[in-house]
Amino acid sequence: MGGSEMIKSDLLGALARGYCSDKNSGKTVDPDLINAMADELLLLYCKIQGNFNDPRCPHEQDGTLNKSDFYKEIEQAINRNSKENGSNTPDWVLAAYLERSLKLFDACINMRERYYGRQLYDRTVLKTKKE
Repeated sequence: MGGSEMIKSDLLGALARGYCSDKNSGKTVDPDLINAMADELLLLYCKIQGNFNDPRCPHEQDGTLNKSDFYKEIEQAINRNSKENGSNTPDWVLAAYLERSLKLFDACINMRERYYGRQLYDRTVLKTKKE
């Protein structure tokens, strides 16, 4: 998981946990609002750091969110096929889950290969490499 994805994932978790407090437990979770707040906090982080080229910053200079092409394609495919309806989960949440699941799977495979002393796989070009 890249820096910006990890930061956003942490922010989303923290914002969602806010609904778990006694004061907020009766409120309805609004995933769109949580996502928008996380994006705003990430943008604020990038502005404070003054470096939109930082790998932890998922935004362009104009403040728009820079999503990977893969993420966008997954999100669009989910929406186009109405796959969010089965779980009543927004397409962007499902797309993030699928993208992160693949990255986690890659990391687990590399952990296994390291354990057995075998070559690691470069997940971007699908060829083996020595560590």
